Amino acid sequence: MYRLLSLSACLLGIPALAAPPPPITALAYHPSGKLLAAGTHGDVAVIDAAKGEVIARLGGQTARVTAVAFSRDGKRLAVASGEPAKSGVVRLYAVQEKGPKFEPKGELAGPKDVQYALDFAPDNKTLAVAGYDRIIRIWDTDTLKPVRELKDHSDTVYGVAFSPDGKLLASASADRAVKVWDPATGKRLYTLGDPTDWVYALAWHPDGKRLAAAGVDKSVRVWEATPDAGRLVQAVFAHTQPVTKIAYSKDGQFLYTISEGPNLKKWDAGKMVEKFVYPAEKETMLSLAVRPDGKQVAIGRFDGVLQFLDAESGKAMAQPLPEKPKPPAVGKLSPNFGPRGQTVKVVVEGQRLDGELTIAAGAPGLTVKVGAGSATRREVEVTVAKDAPVGPVALTFKTAAGAAPAVNFIVDRYPASTDSAFIDSAKKGRALTLPATIAGALDRAGQADYFRFEAKAGQEIGAQILTAAVGSK
Repeated sequence: MYRLLSLSACLLGIPALAAPPPPITALAYHPSGKLLAAGTHGDVAVIDAAKGEVIARLGGQTARVTAVAFSRDGKRLAVASGEPAKSGVVRLYAVQEKGPKFEPKGELAGPKDVQYALDFAPDNKTLAVAGYDRIIRIWDTDTLKPVRELKDHSDTVYGVAFSPDGKLLASASADRAVKVWDPATGKRLYTLGDPTDWVYALAWHPDGKRLAAAGVDKSVRVWEATPDAGRLVQAVFAHTQPVTKIAYSKDGQFLYTISEGPNLKKWDAGKMVEKFVYPAEKETMLSLAVRPDGKQVAIGRFDGVLQFLDAESGKAMAQPLPEKPKPPAVGKLSPNFGPRGQTVKVVVEGQRLDGELTIAAGAPGLTVKVGAGSATRREVEVTVAKDAPVGPVALTFKTAAGAAPAVNFIVDRYPASTDSAFIDSAKKGRALTLPATIAGALDRAGQADYFRFEAKAGQEIGAQILTAAVGSK
């Protein structure tokens, strides 16, 4: 006979498994190269491309983020997200690089299914959007209104791209075709039918004369593309698995490709020969972006890892996602002093102060009890023993993520009197009752502050002054 209580106890003792990080499904560098937008499930992380640190988040996206795109002047960001057969949402943000700041500017309403592709025209306001419903929509992002719809694909559209001069729009689809359009009129100019299976990705060469596309047939094809016609000029078997993303370097020298396999490849864009095969990744790559200066390549993986790679050597430069926990940061203690033999209530201000926080004193005689608070403000009680050493004592704040640089708490011999008023006259000096501790500041060389107290003839008087130890310059 089994005892249910024993079974319950065993189950309750099993720790909950942490949810895996969401896949990195979309990437786009800001034209300045200083920022990278990385789309995941319900969120876009904005990353400092030099430091490899997350500096902002655009939450509230609808399920999986499927595409992100900056306008060519960097002042707008479009984010596509949604759920299959339910919604396809494109959100727009005004971008201020300083900060940075991302101000929501509205949504593009209309699609009823997931949208997989976004691209801004060179005018920085016209946006092409396409996805599962097979329709390419051209939007005016100033008015948030559709300009026209392009309806000639018979299956999901996975890629759209404006030519560098904005006079042509190319689209890639699961109907095994690449189509070239006049975006000003919506007229389909011609269809490139060379692919033998679904086409996932396409990109214009920076010279505006060549168009590359790739997909399930594992090949990359390059056409000479003009308003009149497209001519296939190169075709290479690129990967052993379907090619999912491609991107040209800004100078046009290289083409980068990823597939459902483990390798990122760099190709000589002129000859379409392999230039470099990067070390194999541990998980499937889903997204790709090349920094405008050509020195850094970003790849997003199914396991939630975002890697920054050195474009030349392939060495890992940073791994911004999943975001690693950061240790607490302490900005201010109020008050930052207390007399021997008393308990002082101290307010700690800083960052990442929530969670399991411990505070260790760097000298005997201090006991610190951590109270309630938030990530930016925590209350603590500092109990100072009667025989605690007088002077600064280092307090180290620790969480599971690490320790903050130590900050000083000053142990006073006597209760402290804060000197906030500057008095430069001996006759008007502030009256004290000894013994006493005074906390104050002199702002410039040669400045003096006066105090008065009663003393008897022959009485010995001692003064202990702490300057550098309490942060004086």
